[in-house]
Amino acid sequence: MPVTLHLAKWLVPVTLPVMENAGIAVSEGRITALDTKKNLLKHFSGGAEIVDHGDSIIMPALVNAHCHLELSIARGKTRGGKGFYAWLKSIMNFRQENTQTDQSAFYSAALDAAGELHQNGTAVIADTGNTDTGLKVLSGLRDKKIPCFLAFREIIHPLPGEADLPDLSDFSPGICHQAAISPHSVYTCSRKVLLEIKNWCRAHSLPFSIHCAESPEETEFVRTGGGPLAEILTERGRDIPSFFRMCRSPVMLLDETGILDSSTICVHCVSVTEEDLEILAGSGCSVCLCPGSNEFIGTGTAPIERIFSSMSDRVCLGTDSLASNTQLSILGEMRMIMKKAGGVSPELVLRAATINGAEALGFSAFTGSIEPGKRAFFLVLEESGCKREEIHEFICCTKGPFPLKLVSSQGSETASQAR
Repeated sequence: MPVTLHLAKWLVPVTLPVMENAGIAVSEGRITALDTKKNLLKHFSGGAEIVDHGDSIIMPALVNAHCHLELSIARGKTRGGKGFYAWLKSIMNFRQENTQTDQSAFYSAALDAAGELHQNGTAVIADTGNTDTGLKVLSGLRDKKIPCFLAFREIIHPLPGEADLPDLSDFSPGICHQAAISPHSVYTCSRKVLLEIKNWCRAHSLPFSIHCAESPEETEFVRTGGGPLAEILTERGRDIPSFFRMCRSPVMLLDETGILDSSTICVHCVSVTEEDLEILAGSGCSVCLCPGSNEFIGTGTAPIERIFSSMSDRVCLGTDSLASNTQLSILGEMRMIMKKAGGVSPELVLRAATINGAEALGFSAFTGSIEPGKRAFFLVLEESGCKREEIHEFICCTKGPFPLKLVSSQGSETASQAR
């Protein structure tokens, strides 16, 4: 079997210590070995193809554990900085005004957004949408720009009775390509529907993802059944008492309903208390932080340091959508976390952007770290004179644009200017 050696000044496996003057051996799209350059060249002296990336860093491709490709068409057309209620009204108005827009425009914008993710070093995506736009885009890019994805069909169902869950049987899953169902939030789905979707996910051995404690407005609604979100639901003809039962917090509501476990991903977790954090940490669930979206909307900042300190191996990162963020860059989210939470080590932030996200999405057997047996999805970052102890900080803090290459399991390379 043909072998390709990818060599560089630095190798950052994430789950193993940083290696200097090292590289990886790739055969048939999988990593077969990682070692020093000297040892690799000696062991594979019988004719392996050699790709020397020079003074660069080889590291795992990035994982975006939460985005909404179908909302990419709303880039620059929503109201930011004024809080969740103002943003939500603006995205609802945008949707209403574009009900007659040709679906090809949504698809084209989503396709461009997927390309932006790829250019910024992302190879693993969890996309969430009310339509099949994101799934169609990702299915068309499987094994190409986005080799690994999980597409969630989002349910908004503030009505009594069982949810009419979508039929995903037309989708042909693969080892690194999955489709699932997720509820939007605790204020748009009854507890009965939340549990119905959770049981569906359990039956299919798939993760369960939900927006949780994203804003003060959400917390107010959960505690009182009133506030701005109640106004919106009432305006849309929803009978709140028929589907909603109050609780002290969104996290506690999920806990009471039997939702929180190791296959649950709680997205945002901005408005959480110490008691909420204890519940999250004890449940085994993952938390997906989206600081860029929270800052754009103006919902506040998650207690990042507290979340990392209590569950560092279960924190992952997402960009959310271009309707609530200015760019789709996990590197940008990493920089923002380092800026907002100086007490979090860059090593933990890098894990959140790679292996933690892969584990939360069920893909850690194939990607998320540089290890023998995993698919060869990896990044090559140019660096300038870093010392070993500076590598993680360089990856997490360097502001783009800077040269980056994403190498796929087929051995193809895509060069770009990451941001």
